[in-house]
Amino acid sequence: MSGPSIARKRLHGCEGSLLVEALTTIALSALVLSGLVATSGLFLRVLDRSVAHAHDVESLDRAMTAIGRDLRRLARARWDGPGPQSFVFEGHPTRLVFARAGTDMRGDHTVPGERVVSISSQASPQGGRILRSEAPLRPGMNGPESLVFGSGQDLHSGRTRLRFAYLAPSRQGRALPLPQTAWPSGPLLPEVVLMEMIDPETGRVVLSARTRLMVDSDIGCLQGGQGPCGLPDRQDKGETAAIAPRPSPEESRL
Repeated sequence: MSGPSIARKRLHGCEGSLLVEALTTIALSALVLSGLVATSGLFLRVLDRSVAHAHDVESLDRAMTAIGRDLRRLARARWDGPGPQSFVFEGHPTRLVFARAGTDMRGDHTVPGERVVSISSQASPQGGRILRSEAPLRPGMNGPESLVFGSGQDLHSGRTRLRFAYLAPSRQGRALPLPQTAWPSGPLLPEVVLMEMIDPETGRVVLSARTRLMVDSDIGCLQGGQGPCGLPDRQDKGETAAIAPRPSPEESRL
């Protein structure tokens, strides 16, 4: 066999080896790239979920802070009518209605007044939403059917749902009362309103807070039989006793 023929065979053999190595390198590179793409996609999904969770928690915190701010301005207002009437307060697991101290416009100036606030927890495709609405409280209104609420404001919308509970006023020397799931309108107010954000899929409490209503500022509300609850002597003059805004210790995280 001549020298040129041997050289050509060796050249063809080297070309074949180089082609196999190149294909192998390309295949390995493709596997590495696909792994990087999959890992990057997983990382981005985890990052998106983390960002969404952070926004959800921030939105929840703002909503519960707003509710606590309203509750700290609760007014011990009663429905109008002959004799002692029930407080403008009604609590359910998914809805809370109460009178709030505020102001009304009279001509071109503002005057003290009360408004009725409704906070409701509703189911939504995402999970739940918190809706806030207001209605003016006018003389002559003798029950919830007299109220006309305005358009609602979304305080929060996400995968959790709000649930309320209520604590009766505690008395010295007695065991602490257990939370109640409802507080019907009547002659007494709860001392504490509990708020819990629940994951509807797992039932787990995601966030919770409590707001003290300071009903012990009225001796009649705290100690039954030792005085009128709600200061009716002021109501005879068309007044109500409003609880002034208090600093952050009135609302503490659980």
